[in-house]
Amino acid sequence: MATVVTGTVGTDVHSMGLRVLEYALRQSRYSVVSLGVQAPLVEFVDAAREAKAAAIWVSSLAGHAEYECADLRDMCTEAGLVNIPLYIGGILAVGPVPWEEIEAKFQKLGFTRVYPPGTLPAVAISDLEKDLAPAR
Repeated sequence: MATVVTGTVGTDVHSMGLRVLEYALRQSRYSVVSLGVQAPLVEFVDAAREAKAAAIWVSSLAGHAEYECADLRDMCTEAGLVNIPLYIGGILAVGPVPWEEIEAKFQKLGFTRVYPPGTLPAVAISDLEKDLAPAR
């Protein structure tokens, strides 16, 4: 059973999508280290290192994740988590920004997968299983 770290970052207090994802991950036999809401980036990195996590999941509905997650990949690399998959989903921008632009921004920040609002947990978990398959 792989372990994943989940949470919302920075100023984001929205937890509904996060809780749904965590439930689905547990039902799929993943161990979940939940940081809850408003977690600083360093907590994601520390928790992933301590738990030997297979992936980090960030949920966001406030639209500020681009700024709040800008350093996550670099922080993971500095902590020795060079290849850890990073996933993010939710409302990731403020205002009407085309999804392709949002996805490209987060991929440039080092996220492995970027999900729009309304993505079913089964889709994201299927992607996680594909991404972790070579490591198993």
